[in-house]
Formats: sequence, structure tokens, C-alpha cells
Amino acid sequence: IEIEVSSGDWRKFSFEGHEPLREIYQDELHPRTTVIKAAQLGVSVYSVLKAMYLGDKYGISTAYYFPTDVDVKDFVDEKFNRIVENSEYLSKLSLPGDIDNKGLKQFSRFALFFRGTEKKNKVKSISVGHVVKDEKDEANQENMKFADDRMLHQKQKIITELSQPSEEDFGIDEDFKQSDMRYWAIRCGCGNWAFPDKDFPENLITRGNTTYFRCIRCDKKINMRAGQWVAEGDLAAVLADNGVHLVDEQEPFDSRLALLGGCQEERPQGSHRRLRRAYGFLSLLRFIASVFPCMWGGYIGSRQ
Repeated sequence: IEIEVSSGDWRKFSFEGHEPLREIYQDELHPRTTVIKAAQLGVSVYSVLKAMYLGDKYGISTAYYFPTDVDVKDFVDEKFNRIVENSEYLSKLSLPGDIDNKGLKQFSRFALFFRGTEKKNKVKSISVGHVVKDEKDEANQENMKFADDRMLHQKQKIITELSQPSEEDFGIDEDFKQSDMRYWAIRCGCGNWAFPDKDFPENLITRGNTTYFRCIRCDKKINMRAGQWVAEGDLAAVLADNGVHLVDEQEPFDSRLALLGGCQEERPQGSHRRLRRAYGFLSLLRFIASVFPCMWGGYIGSRQ
């Protein structure tokens, strides 16, 4: 699998520099995965590869919902088609005569449906085993309620929800709070658990041309790659809905950290900070297929 890491730059998928993903993508059949995302961190690409993996390995078809038909067209043209075309393996999954248009991608063992949620009949007209709700917070909430019904007669039911957060206790933010709420954390040599997102901006240090994250107890630089997922929510939820918080601040590259160094005073405080697109995003993912591109981690969780 190759992914586009920047415009026109396609590279083979690797976890190098994105170590939190190793634990996240281990169970592609987990019943519910809810993602609060920021831009350009690979979550939409992940959802495509998950859908293709479920179809190829298990014969599970996917319904992929967006707020509008325009979103469908843009996503299929700019993301889905290009991912498949740039993969020798994925491009061979379809057979001559299989349907291939903006709303339906037919493959030898499965199909992917792409639908806007502006009209109820577009949400209700198909039957699948995997539902993806992309930009859930922006979708027609009344129509989106019918999406889960597409799996009523399926033995295997899998839901993947993706969205940038819009407001507190709504949509993705509400889903994350009902999960086991896992955060990417690094155990410092002083014994303190350092949380890149939760400790922000107090943990962000700029010295000369260098910006990095520190332990707020001992002031030492923390190794972002040497972390693990730490749950804060109800552990009884682990069996149902996985919750991960993936945030921009955890990106280990100097260019992104330099940008963050210039906005320490603007960082929103308190519970609302998770709802700012410029600074972070949630992701409820945990056990998922390992065919997916790079991004950095933050929280992981589950719920019923």
C-alpha cells in the first residue's frame, strides 16, 4: 500500500515515526470505532483502507456516508480513486464489468456505497455490514440515525465514525466521553506520566529554534515515541466502543512543533480545548486493520 504524504509524493506505508498506531490497528472487526479528527492526519485514508480490508478479507460491504453529495464526489475523486489506483493489489480486486461510479464501487467479493445524508432515501436504500460516518457532526442528524439500520440483518456489524469536533457533548465529543477514553502518555524518568494533549500548552517549550514537549514535573524533554495508551474512562466500555484521541501536538516533526510554539497563548483551556480543530482531535479506534497510513496518536477508548 502506498499513501500520499504530501501533494504528489506517494510512499509505502510505514509505522516509523508513528508508533502509537501499532497498538491502535490490531482488531479490524471491533464493533464500534469513533474518530474525532483534525485535517491532514490520515484518518479519512485509514477509513478507506479499513473498508477495503474488511471487504477483501471477510467479504463485508461498506456504506460510506458524508454530509452532502458534493462531499461524496470530492472524496471519491481525490481520495478513494487515487488510493486504489496507486495500489497494485487493491486495483486488482475488481473484475471486468463491476460497477464503478461515484456512488458505488463494486469488487469481486464486496461493494462500497458512497452516499450523502441530505436525503433520507439515500441513507436507507442499502444493506451492508460496515457503516462509515464521515464528518458526522456536519451531517443531517435525523437522516444519519437510519445509517445503523443498514446492518440490522447482518451477523457482523461494524461502525466507524469520523468527524472534526463541533461543540462539547455533541456528536463525536459525546461518543468519546462514553468510551474508555484512552490518551497517549509517556512515562518520564522522574516517574511522572506526561500527556502531550492534556498538559498542553504548559508542556510546550521553545528554546532558540527548537520547540519540544517537556515533562511538566522535571522539565526534561519527553520521547514522543516511547509512549503507551492510558485509559481514563469506564473500563467496562472496553468491549464495545474504542476511543482514541489523536492530536496535532503529538506530531514529532519540528515544522509542526514550530507552528505550535507560536500559538501557546491562543490555546483554549479546560474541557473545550479538545473542540478546537487547529490543536487536536479525538479518535475512537483501537483494534483495526493494519493496511493504513500514518498519523500520530492521542487517546484511545471503548464503549457499549
